[in-house]
Amino acid sequence: MQERLRELGATVVAPDRRSPDYLQRFDAGEVEKWAVTIKASVAELMRGDAQRNADARRIRLSCLPPAGTRPGVRLPALRAR
Repeated sequence: MQERLRELGATVVAPDRRSPDYLQRFDAGEVEKWAVTIKASVAELMRGDAQRNADARRIRLSCLPPAGTRPGVRLPALRAR
């Protein structure tokens, strides 16, 4: 079977790298190696979400009528020149 895999261009992994113990150590090492990068990426995404949410709040607030006007009173529409 391994010979057929090689003929097809596959790389056959050495027997010592196919054991459950090796794979468990490899997986733990990969998690440790990439944890900082992944956590930083998630933090950056969360900061981006916070910024987008703040921008959306500013836009919504800018659409409110000016302070001191009565609710339900329509402001004059702006006309294009």
